[in-house]
Amino acid sequence: MRDLKHGLKAEIGTTVWETRAQARQDVFRWIAEHHNREQLHSTIDYITPYQARARCNQRLYLAT
Repeated sequence: MRDLKHGLKAEIGTTVWETRAQARQDVFRWIAEHHNREQLHSTIDYITPYQARARCNQRLYLAT
């Protein structure tokens, strides 16, 4: 969680948004585009969430 907060603050921490909805959209976009593609997670064998989802989708495809 610390890496998430640090990266988010470093990337978009100085941005000022007109609305809360715009801020929320930018935060979710950053998580999807950067954090989930770069941050390794110990609970999923030290791969990124993006890689874990790709593996899961591949397994589902091969099972059909």
